[in-house]
Amino acid sequence: MTYSEGYSLYEAEKLIYAFHELLENNCININFHSDLYWVGNKIIEFYKMHKNPKLRDTNIDVREEMQEALGFEDFISKIYSVRDHPKFKNLIPHIRLMNTASFSQIKTTTVLDQNSDKLFELYITSLCMMQFEDVHFAPPNDNKGKNPDIMFRYKNKRWAIACKVMHTDGIKVKSLGVLFPVA
Repeated sequence: MTYSEGYSLYEAEKLIYAFHELLENNCININFHSDLYWVGNKIIEFYKMHKNPKLRDTNIDVREEMQEALGFEDFISKIYSVRDHPKFKNLIPHIRLMNTASFSQIKTTTVLDQNSDKLFELYITSLCMMQFEDVHFAPPNDNKGKNPDIMFRYKNKRWAIACKVMHTDGIKVKSLGVLFPVA
């Protein structure tokens, strides 16, 4: 589904179940205290309320939760779309971090939350795997701050991305830092 076609809670719910199956098939159990569990269930709950409006409490503002759910659906759709990629298994260590970190690219996290930074790398890596050839990326705990985080081939030229997080006043904002050709 593309967003130009409109957003479908039905399709989002189907994706949640397919993503759960993908996790299960790769021996990843969902932590019941994680954002992964909470937001996935929110999407299912929103779909149930959509099908049965009597379940909705019109006194509750769900816009923030819906925003989080939409971001989550986008995030996992990118991962799910590369499930048949030859290097998908190399993403598993990054995907495991979804149980321990915030995947949200709109929420601020503390400077100490390195796992959320790694999920940003997972998102960008998934985008690269969807579009480019010969994608290389470091395992989440082996990179030790070395750059680049991701390398790929585009139009017969090697390119690299350094995923950067800007820190300010104890919060951080994710940003796609540097894209540069590799000699």
